[in-house]
Amino acid sequence: TLVFDVEMVEVRDPSEDIPNVLFWWVGETPTNAFGDMDADNDKIITKDEFTTYCYEQVKAGTGSFLAGRREQDLIDDMFHFQDQDGDGIISHAEFSGPKEHDEL
Repeated sequence: TLVFDVEMVEVRDPSEDIPNVLFWWVGETPTNAFGDMDADNDKIITKDEFTTYCYEQVKAGTGSFLAGRREQDLIDDMFHFQDQDGDGIISHAEFSGPKEHDEL
């Protein structure tokens, strides 16, 4: 029989381990990333549109993922952060990146 004596040292929120920047633009930041991602112009961003956009930016040399983590995990984390109501899509109101604003 093997017995372990365990002492809890600290309880932490795991979200504290997620860096603030998982993806960034190289050079100029786009003025309407929401519109660029919304491939079918339906005013929402799906997970596929979001993923495609991120990979296109990296391939073009205008975007970069945080090093040291699997790219799809980064995309999942970013999408989850933007999808504030958890419905599986990102609305214009939810999106915190660069976007055109409706004029009054």
